[in-house]
Order: sequence, then structure tokens, then C-alpha cells
Amino acid sequence: MPLMTVAMLGLGAFTILVMLVVVFAGPSPQRAKARRLKTVASRHNGSAGAVVEAQMRRITANRATRVDTAFASFLPNPALLQKRLAMTGKTWTVGHYGMATLGLFVVVAGLIWLQGAPPLLALGLGVVVGAGVPHLVVGFFI
Repeated sequence: MPLMTVAMLGLGAFTILVMLVVVFAGPSPQRAKARRLKTVASRHNGSAGAVVEAQMRRITANRATRVDTAFASFLPNPALLQKRLAMTGKTWTVGHYGMATLGLFVVVAGLIWLQGAPPLLALGLGVVVGAGVPHLVVGFFI
């Protein structure tokens, strides 16, 4: 097997692993502990500033992340996708869905192209798999 093919397969596998870690990595235990302690302290503090600060934290926590807004800008109706993702019962966001779609597209299109298929065919099949598999998975969990 040529060295370039092995390098591309290795890079693709590494990219998939990094994307899986990013998608399935939970919140940091230290940050969660600090947040819980802060909410308990603010409840028993009694000052008006603590109440305002708690409201601001709730507002910023409900705001979409940069990844969510980046992928939502390409969607015609991101609120509907967010509703479908919430119906699954999982903690998936629009950003996770977009990263899965993009990852599947890149991997499938790259592998098909490396097998010698024409680039347009590889891109077409990559789009079909990249858009279809996440949609089917979300539909399965609903």
C-alpha cells in the first residue's frame, strides 16, 4: 500500500477519534462541582446581586455555543432540528449533529475517492451518507 494512502487513512482515523472525543466528552467534574457550590452559596447568600448573577448564569447557559450557531447558520430551520434532538432524550445539540454530519461526509467521500472513484461521485455519496445517517439515527431514537 502506498505511503500516501496509509497517511490519509491514518489522518482520517485520527480525525474521527478526535471528533468522537469532542462529541461524547462530558463536562469537567471540577467545573460541575464549582458550579453546584456556587448555586448553593448564592441560594443562601440572600443578597440581590446573587439573584441577578444567578439569572445571568441561567441566561448564558441556555445560549447556543459557537459550534451550534455555526451549523445552525447552514440549516433552513434549526429550531425544528433542535426540537427533534430534544425528543430523542439525549443531550445532543445542533453542533453535535453538524459535527457528525460533517465527519461522516468527509470520511465517506475521502474513502470512496481514495478507492479510485471520480471526485463528484465521492462527494455525492458522502453527502448522502453524511446527511442520511444522522437523520436516521435521530429518527430511530425518537
